[in-house]
Amino acid sequence: MENQIKIAHQDGDIVLPLKKGGYFYEDRGFGISIEAEAASEEDWEKHPNCASLASFGHPVTNPLAVGQVFGAKGGMGYDCDATPNAGAYFGFHAEQVSISWRIISIEGDRITVELEAFTEDVDYYDDRAKPQPISGVFSLQRCEPSELWVPY
Repeated sequence: MENQIKIAHQDGDIVLPLKKGGYFYEDRGFGISIEAEAASEEDWEKHPNCASLASFGHPVTNPLAVGQVFGAKGGMGYDCDATPNAGAYFGFHAEQVSISWRIISIEGDRITVELEAFTEDVDYYDDRAKPQPISGVFSLQRCEPSELWVPY
């Protein structure tokens, strides 16, 4: 489904609809950010009830193209000045995140991207914790960098 983050948690999938997102593409590089949150009162009782993922500082020398992939690693345990850099938030800032965005279509200033990411478990912090796969397909409008969620 488009414009939903799917967190494939070991206790069951968590699906959160996109609230805000976008990308920028300029001489400073490429950056992309999505924010999602629970849509119903019942879903607000679950954890996590929000998710934000972003990556910035991708060097670009050519126009954006279908099939192009932008990958980054980051999180609270990484140097925030490194480029490219990534971050994730689930009611807490992820210590480690690995993100990949693949462009699957371009229509003017709108791109559709496929997200694949991994981070630490969003619910367990002990020996039950497992790496957390996250996925989704998002249609995003080009915007100013200041309009995007930044993890640091």
